Amino acid sequence: MKLKHRIPLLAHRLRSRCRDAIRPAYPVDALTADFYVSMGANCRSATQLRRNRLRICSSPLDWMMHYTLKDAAELFRTGFSAFFADIREMPDNGTENRCVEDTRNGMVSIHHFPKALSLDDGQAMYRERAAKHFAHTHRFMTDADRFVMVTNSEEGIDAVCAFINDMKALYRADIIHVNIRNGNAKKREVVRLANGAMLYDYTFEDVSFNEKRGIRGGWHQGNDWEWHRILRRCRRTGKFSPPEKMPKAYYDQQTMLGDFLRSVQHFQEQEDEPLDLMPYIPDDWGENDLDGGKARKQQLLLAERVPIEAESRDGEAEKESNAPNRQTPRYRQTPDQVARRQQILQEAAFVGWELLGEHQQKPWTLDRRMAINIKSEEEPS
Repeated sequence: MKLKHRIPLLAHRLRSRCRDAIRPAYPVDALTADFYVSMGANCRSATQLRRNRLRICSSPLDWMMHYTLKDAAELFRTGFSAFFADIREMPDNGTENRCVEDTRNGMVSIHHFPKALSLDDGQAMYRERAAKHFAHTHRFMTDADRFVMVTNSEEGIDAVCAFINDMKALYRADIIHVNIRNGNAKKREVVRLANGAMLYDYTFEDVSFNEKRGIRGGWHQGNDWEWHRILRRCRRTGKFSPPEKMPKAYYDQQTMLGDFLRSVQHFQEQEDEPLDLMPYIPDDWGENDLDGGKARKQQLLLAERVPIEAESRDGEAEKESNAPNRQTPRYRQTPDQVARRQQILQEAAFVGWELLGEHQQKPWTLDRRMAINIKSEEEPS
């Protein structure tokens, strides 16, 4: 964003925060749950969960358009078995992907069918991906003691409550539903259902700052500040958090993930070698991916190229570039530089795990003793 656009945005956020600090428009409840899941619609709820660090896996409903909560409940009831099984292509939307409708319920995808593939090939690829996303989501929702569903639905309160009841019939966990509506009056409505589930229904002007100023972009995020006011008070219990240390079994795998982790381990032990990890990551990984893969790949690339100032063996201060395929001399590093390098490598191990282990392992899920379920090589994918 250009500076001339950024300054008004910062001023707008500052005014909003000062106004809300003095006179909050509505109370915001603090929520704690094992798992937070987006139920749509469009991109907004998934985007905001990710921005507020509450989203730990992709749901098949992320980025989908034009469906009702009743449709969503039916998909969960049937295990997404007929998800985009009967489709038709809609008029071109001017992007690199096809606009495709699921004729069973009218749901529309504008992100998952690349024009580089035929419609049939794109359908097969996406149905396989959606099945994996549902398996991850279903696993978390089944194992959770409490999970929160987040939507930005304009359906009535009765329809939202009916959706909660449908989901409660499928899952034993305590369910909390946070719904966001677009409206001029700021308000909050709380409904406690007979089965113990809770609905927090918020209404505010859910329009992005860019839309108000006529600047292109930002439609998918909505009113960023108001979403943040609500979601910043939400916490995850840590039941499904990644481990502090990668299990040894992952390093022993004869897979790309195992090769990657062994390379990371080598650089951790050889503290004066420049990093070179990107050859393990497929070149096209994340190009058409909206689940954070492209961002994670860029994160690894940036970590690999962080310049580290170190003292050469001749005593002269120099700067070492960690860019791959570049021959650089070995350096002695200060303790602070060594600690920074180890932190970068630890983060790189988890980024590589997300990039390379996604199709090799079960959804990573930890119990309270941080035990990990590892998929055996004999188990079919």
